[in-house]
Amino acid sequence: MAFRRKFRTFPAGPGDEKGYTGKRFLYMTKRGVIKILGAAAAVIGVAAVVVILLYFLPDKGSTDRSAEAATAAAAASQTVDLEHLVVDSYYEAMDFTDGKEAIRYSYRIPKVDLTGTAVTRINNAIDDDLKHYMVNAESYMEDQESSGGLPACTSISYFWNLRDQDILSLVTQRVMQEEGGRRDDYTVYNLRVSDRTALTREDLLQYLEIPEEEYTANLKKAMISAYLDRYYQYIGEVVSEEDAVNAMARNISYDNLQETDAFLNEDGELCVAGRIYTATDEKGNEYLINLDSYKLSEHYDEFDGDVADRAAKLDEESAAARQKAEEEAKAAEEAKAAEEEARKEAEQEAEKKAEEQAEKEAEEEAKKKEEEQAKKEAEEKAKKEEEEKKKAEEEKAKKEAEEKKKEEEKKKEEEKKEEEWSYTANDAMLMAEDYWGHYPGQPVEGKSSKYTYDVFVYQYPSKDSPYYLVYLCISDHEKDTVNAGCVTVHAKTGEIQEQSYD
Repeated sequence: MAFRRKFRTFPAGPGDEKGYTGKRFLYMTKRGVIKILGAAAAVIGVAAVVVILLYFLPDKGSTDRSAEAATAAAAASQTVDLEHLVVDSYYEAMDFTDGKEAIRYSYRIPKVDLTGTAVTRINNAIDDDLKHYMVNAESYMEDQESSGGLPACTSISYFWNLRDQDILSLVTQRVMQEEGGRRDDYTVYNLRVSDRTALTREDLLQYLEIPEEEYTANLKKAMISAYLDRYYQYIGEVVSEEDAVNAMARNISYDNLQETDAFLNEDGELCVAGRIYTATDEKGNEYLINLDSYKLSEHYDEFDGDVADRAAKLDEESAAARQKAEEEAKAAEEAKAAEEEARKEAEQEAEKKAEEQAEKEAEEEAKKKEEEQAKKEAEEKAKKEEEEKKKAEEEKAKKEAEEKKKEEEKKKEEEKKEEEWSYTANDAMLMAEDYWGHYPGQPVEGKSSKYTYDVFVYQYPSKDSPYYLVYLCISDHEKDTVNAGCVTVHAKTGEIQEQSYD
């Protein structure tokens, strides 16, 4: 007979607020109130102790302690919105067609809207488990014709419940369409809100004060009943009784029960997401089973003994397989350790040889460097001697060139003395000014005041032509300049002769 745990409930809050796929209820008991008050006081106390420890012991286990302290402090200080503990992280609705009609695919992925390390791990696990199905569907939407077939995952949804304003159960559901038909997979996440601690099935049973043995016995009855309620009519016709017994035995086997997740429903009752295998379905399908309210199948007694015996054998086989796997793993680990030890010894031997070789090479390299250094010093010495010899020759040649230059300059100086003139360029300009009767800066008669005379030497005397060529110009000092006269002055005699200036 199934057992039930009765609890007094308060009125439920809003049902499908923000598109939640399952109703969310705030569930409270007197014992729960006491637990919450105690937990709140404990959290505040723990946070204070952690702060003190962190102050006085900053260097021991700082990483883990800091994370725990941060989580505890955040849990104690954060204002918790109990109405929206779980919200949508991603949501996408898509319409696909199978060639006849449009099919709506909906992907709603949740996240726990709290801070804390455990919460982050839960949210990351949810994303890792579900998000890629939505991404695959989005990729399919981009090119439905070439994708070939509809996406296997047709729906992702979730629901959550809160008991005693502290114990959160979040259940995600993934619906797959496969060759054998629809397949449901559920994943359960339990969290204590007050201190942000993830709860195992054992934690949940301890919170509900349900012994592990009682839970296991009740779960086995529920799993057998779930199978019989769905497939009893096919036993003896579609499947043999032996195959049915084998399937039910697998359903209550140790391995399957260990993978069965427990959670609290909207009424605070203990439920599970259990995988039910059949004789024709090796993958099995998951169903939600209420352990407080399920009804024991009327056919239970027909199979209970045989199923239990077969399950015991399965557990023995499973235990033997696990033991064998553990022994093989241990042997593999030992072999790996031996291999690692041999590898280390080989590495050490190789390192030793490498060191000896390195020392030998270092000695040879040192000897080679000494020889190269001696050779280099000899080459540098020879080069230096060659450079000094070359420098001495260059200095000798330079000295000879300087002496030759001095001789040439002396000769030119003597020749220059012979070419000295009696009149300078300035003398020639003055003589020309007197000859014309006009002087530099003198205004020009009949023109604007900006026009003046200017005198300059255009050509100087040489040995072949001992004359100064002097020009008289009229200039406005901006752009207009015209010649007004030209004379030659003999550099030795001072003779002036009029010249054409066109």
